[in-house]
Amino acid sequence: LNVHRVNCYIGKSNWNDKLFAGMMDDLRIWNVARTQDQILNNKERPLIGNEYGLIGYWSMNDYRYKVTDFARGLNGVYTNRMNYYKTEETSFPKLKHVHISAKNNAYIEIPHRKVLNSDSELTLETWVKPIQSGNNIIAGKFNDALNRGYLLKVNSSMEVIAEVWDNAGTAHTLNIGSLSVSNWSHIAVTWMKNGKLTGYIDGVQTAQIDASQELLSMTADPFYISYS
Repeated sequence: LNVHRVNCYIGKSNWNDKLFAGMMDDLRIWNVARTQDQILNNKERPLIGNEYGLIGYWSMNDYRYKVTDFARGLNGVYTNRMNYYKTEETSFPKLKHVHISAKNNAYIEIPHRKVLNSDSELTLETWVKPIQSGNNIIAGKFNDALNRGYLLKVNSSMEVIAEVWDNAGTAHTLNIGSLSVSNWSHIAVTWMKNGKLTGYIDGVQTAQIDASQELLSMTADPFYISYS
């Protein structure tokens, strides 16, 4: 039996899994492995967009019916309607005054660009506020039929799982830790060739395993942002 998954999602999978049920803010992708201090000290600070190693930055702070990438101009195209919510300055996360959510199976597609494929190092980080548990994709650019790409997901126990495929097709899986329903949390995963696959929650390292000597695998699939 051959099972084929062709697209990559944030909040949506190619199976019949539920979409990510919750809200998301400030999604960042880097082609470097950020340190704990860099993640902790900058997770609540808006970026300019030209920071070293930044290859994707969707702050969610624009009110148009798209999600603008302030790093490389890789703007998202949505299906159905994305809803924007303005929050008070005292709300959590700090300095994030807008976030987005959606209903009716809405998701945002970021067209494939080579720049979104990293090789020896990677950081993927975002704020999330889940409203229910489930086996849901948070973020991903992957094709598991070919054993390629990377993703973040939440399982039915509200644990954040990172999966990264190296260039040899080997999957590296890391349980980063648990989230709380209806609470904002910052989650991050970093990869360094010949180093470590490391997970963080709210800027604090929570899990780590050895990375391989192989480069990260490349995929020509799109990148998706989605909420339900």
